[in-house]
Amino acid sequence: MANPQKENGFIPVANEIAQALSRINLSPYESRILWIIFRKTYGWGKKEDKIALSQFKTETNIAIPHICRGLKKLLSKHIITQIGNGYCVKYSFQKNYEQWKSLPKQVILPKQVITTAQTGNKLLPKQADTKEIKDTNTKDNTIHITQTGNDIPPKIDNIIKYCQERNNGIDPHKWFDHYEAKGWMIGKNRMKDWRAAVRTWEKREESQYKPSGRTPAKIRVLSMRASKISNIDIKNQLLADGYTEHEIDEGMGR
Repeated sequence: MANPQKENGFIPVANEIAQALSRINLSPYESRILWIIFRKTYGWGKKEDKIALSQFKTETNIAIPHICRGLKKLLSKHIITQIGNGYCVKYSFQKNYEQWKSLPKQVILPKQVITTAQTGNKLLPKQADTKEIKDTNTKDNTIHITQTGNDIPPKIDNIIKYCQERNNGIDPHKWFDHYEAKGWMIGKNRMKDWRAAVRTWEKREESQYKPSGRTPAKIRVLSMRASKISNIDIKNQLLADGYTEHEIDEGMGR
C-alpha cells in the first residue's frame, strides 16, 4: 500500500504556477516530462539540473525518440529552458508564464464546420458507413445514426486508442483539431481513411528526427567514450539522434 508523506520530500509549486499550468494544453508525454523536471529541480531545491535522456526514460517509461520530441515541444512553448547542448544539458522550468507560448486566439473554420456548430445538425459524408435505425416509439419518427469505427470525422476516443496501440507519440487532440480546421480534407479530397492519415502523420513526424549528413556511429562512439560516457548513455543518445540498432552495434564493435 502506497503511503507517501510530505516529510519524505515534496515539490513546492506556487499556486499561481499551478493555475497557469491548468490553462495551457500539454500532451500526455509533455506533462510527464515536465513533472520529471519539477522532481529533479524544485524537488531538490534547485532551479536547474542536468538530466540525461536515460533518466527521463527510466522515470517515465517513455521511448527516447518521444522524449526528444516532448522536450523540443516544451522548449518551443517556452515552458522549459535548456542550458548547454550535446551530452551536458541542464533543464529548468520557466516560471514566468507570461513568456509561455499561447495558442492562437482565433481559429478560422471552414464554412461547413461553422454551419454545423451554429445549427447543431451533424453533416455526414457520402462515403460514411452508417446504420440508420428508425425509432417508431417517438411521435416525430426520429432517426438515430449509429457511428462505426470508419466514420469521418472519427471519435476522439478511437483516435486515442489507435495512437496508443501504435505507440507513435502523436497527440490525438492536436491531430483531430488539425483536420477539423481543414474540414477533414486532404488536399482537394475529403479524407476517406482516418487511420491511414494517422500513419502518414506518424511517418512525417518521424522523418523530422532523421539526421542528414551525420557523423558515422563509430566516430561518435569513440568521441563519447573519450569523454567517459557509459555505454548505455552512448546507445540512448545515438538512438535519440536517429541511428539504427545495427549502426550502433557496429559502431560499438559488437
